[in-house]
Amino acid sequence: MVGFFDAAILALFQSQSDKYQLSTDYFEGSIKIRSDYYERLSEAERESTYINVSFGFRRRTNCELAVAIWLPDLSNVRSEPERLKWLAFHLQEDAFPREPDSRFELWIRRYIHGDWGVDNGVLFQVSAEVASINAITDVVVGERVARTP
Repeated sequence: MVGFFDAAILALFQSQSDKYQLSTDYFEGSIKIRSDYYERLSEAERESTYINVSFGFRRRTNCELAVAIWLPDLSNVRSEPERLKWLAFHLQEDAFPREPDSRFELWIRRYIHGDWGVDNGVLFQVSAEVASINAITDVVVGERVARTP
């Protein structure tokens, strides 16, 4: 079961980049708690702030984007206040046009149907290239060229 949320919810996580790692690409993204932040928390705080959610994008009838999430993934969100954030951004099915959305179809093919033949987005491809360059230069000259985006 897939749920849809206004993409404005991503701003809540992006505005707290010291706590959350938000990654997006053409048809997918993820939100995770930053490991350096998580390690500083007490056990009780860890329980109430943990999040690790992957998502896709779907075009709405107003041409804005919505976030599509496999709803069982939201069960990993242990905090009630964190889950309530998502509910405030929930969208109904009538927010979407009837015609197919190629971006959303890519996400469905990969994450719902398990088609790993779907090409990665540009940001992922650039990140992989930078990681390869860094690995080579680290071995050859002992230095990394750049940070991975």
